[in-house]
Amino acid sequence: MKKIAILLLFCMVFFSCSEITYEPGVYEGSISGRWKTMFSARAGFQTINTQDCVNANTNGLYWTFVFNGDGNFTLLNTCNGAVLETGTYTYLNGELLLELNSTAIFLITNIREAGANRISMDYKRIKNGQTEGFHLILRRF
Repeated sequence: MKKIAILLLFCMVFFSCSEITYEPGVYEGSISGRWKTMFSARAGFQTINTQDCVNANTNGLYWTFVFNGDGNFTLLNTCNGAVLETGTYTYLNGELLLELNSTAIFLITNIREAGANRISMDYKRIKNGQTEGFHLILRRF
């Protein structure tokens, strides 16, 4: 009977621990390098399909960020390589401040690890008087 009780206790501990979800932490690595948007969602709807560049349906956020070690960055259209923006950046404690040469400033928050060479982030912008929120997942390549 004692062995059965110990076995039941072990099973309860094992299965209750396996239900703990991993909450990734703030991304502490270097932001320098090339980061390609792998996933984008606005208001809960996915705005990127990996085949859209092939099918010439490029209404999503098909961005490649190139963060140089000197604090400068370039934002490229992933599908055709066109330069969309350039500017400077500062990354500290999970927040990325982008100062575009077109004088706009964006604060991207909640930058977290999302697997090997991946980060997730939240991005908000005001367009036509409306605030739009996006969730992005980028992969370093």
